[in-house]
Amino acid sequence: MESCRTFYFTAFDNLAERAAKHTFVSIGLSLFLVFAFWHYLKTSGHDPREPPTIKPSIPLIGHFIGFYKHGVNYLDHMRHRTSWPAYTLSVMGHKTYVVTSPGLSHAALKSKSMSMDPLIAHVSGKILGLSKDAGPYFGLDHAGLYRDTLALRERREEFSHSLAAGPGANLPAQHCSDAVAEAVNAFGDEWVSRDLFIWVRDVITLGTANGLYGPKSPMAVDNSLIQDIWTFDENQLRLSWGLLPRLVAPTGVRAVSRISQGFQEFIRNGSIELASEAVKSGIATALNMDMNIEDCSRIEVFKISVATVNTVPTTVAMIQNILADPALVQVLRKQLAAVMTVLESPAGRRAELDVGLIEAGCPLLHACYQEALRIGSTPTCNREVLQDVVLTDPETGREVLFKKGWRVCIPTFLLHNRDSFWGGDAEAFGPEKFLPGGVGTDNHGKVRTQGFVPYGGGAHLCPGRHLAKKEILASGALMIMGLDFEADNGFAAQNYCSNTGAKKPVGLDNVRIRRRNGWEDVQWSVKI
Repeated sequence: MESCRTFYFTAFDNLAERAAKHTFVSIGLSLFLVFAFWHYLKTSGHDPREPPTIKPSIPLIGHFIGFYKHGVNYLDHMRHRTSWPAYTLSVMGHKTYVVTSPGLSHAALKSKSMSMDPLIAHVSGKILGLSKDAGPYFGLDHAGLYRDTLALRERREEFSHSLAAGPGANLPAQHCSDAVAEAVNAFGDEWVSRDLFIWVRDVITLGTANGLYGPKSPMAVDNSLIQDIWTFDENQLRLSWGLLPRLVAPTGVRAVSRISQGFQEFIRNGSIELASEAVKSGIATALNMDMNIEDCSRIEVFKISVATVNTVPTTVAMIQNILADPALVQVLRKQLAAVMTVLESPAGRRAELDVGLIEAGCPLLHACYQEALRIGSTPTCNREVLQDVVLTDPETGREVLFKKGWRVCIPTFLLHNRDSFWGGDAEAFGPEKFLPGGVGTDNHGKVRTQGFVPYGGGAHLCPGRHLAKKEILASGALMIMGLDFEADNGFAAQNYCSNTGAKKPVGLDNVRIRRRNGWEDVQWSVKI
């Protein structure tokens, strides 16, 4: 009897377990079908004038798998599946138009029917951990809804004016260049090993921070905050999800907190009085809007990140590719001699490089700068469509409809690496592309505005581009003229790696550096 009871109870338990599993499977399948149907309803209203939808190989999750396996290069894989100058990715009912042709990208960046402001407004609070009180600064109402105000445009125009070509950009650029000159002068005549990327990163980040925030910048007071800036950059994508940030991006949360605390102390102790006009006016605007000091300081975290995380990779890309070609180094040194003044004194020689003369006096270095922007600075420009708009691709004559409310993605690497546009060697470093007669210039010798957008375009053109240009040119000139470099791989072009942040070259972690032979006694400086 006991064995019979045990059998029946065991059979009942097994039956119940199978029934439960069947129920869970049924519920899961039902939810899947409901989700699939909802997804279909959300995306089925596709106008034939919109960019064609590229379907994933695996329904629903295929795009996630594609991005996981290939990263941002997945966008390039999808490009080859249509002849249109743009295509549509639909993920969980949300459309993203990916623009891939130079002409249509140019039209999209110039269009007033698209804006980055709604995206910035909604994602900034998540990335920086802002309170709801900071909403009006970004054009959000009390409910957190974007109201298409002039708030962010006013912030951007204010910052652009403060860093315009001339004194606005020159003073911070001078402070940054002084920091680079100091770092160059610190080397002796013996070889010293450095991670080239980290060395350049730290020098330029500190110099930029001092240029914008003065000699008592948070990074000057606490050098460890330099690493935090780059940790924040690496975590921005995960922070932007706004989902359990302390769990999914704990190092990013800590980095934002540490840098923010540094800026709070910077504001409270009066060090802000030594900052540039761009910084003082920006912080004053935020405080006048009754923003609390913590939110104000967190916004500065984003500003110092933007000011450095693209400048550094571009500088490293330029230096690395120049050093890979010894003949190019020699030509550059001869040209840079035309913008250099050497003074003799009992204490030794002093050499000053005039950055303002480089574009005319050393056009090859300026072309190297532009080529480094092409291969080393490839941001993805994102916009939201404010109202339905039809744009024409000048290459094909095709009219393309972008519908209100969806996102537009313009991956500049799809433009900067296009062989058909750059003469068949798009991935190779070649400054001649930007010299007169090169593929990167028009019939008048000016840089083409289509197919080359390292600083974005339209109303969202980078406000710090003049500062970045001077910093990169000054850094390059100082390092080429003042130092010798050696690397086991001869600085051969390496792949760039990046999880979510700035592009970092591989293979530069053990570069030997010393004072340039024959110039060991020279103290270098720069005139902006």
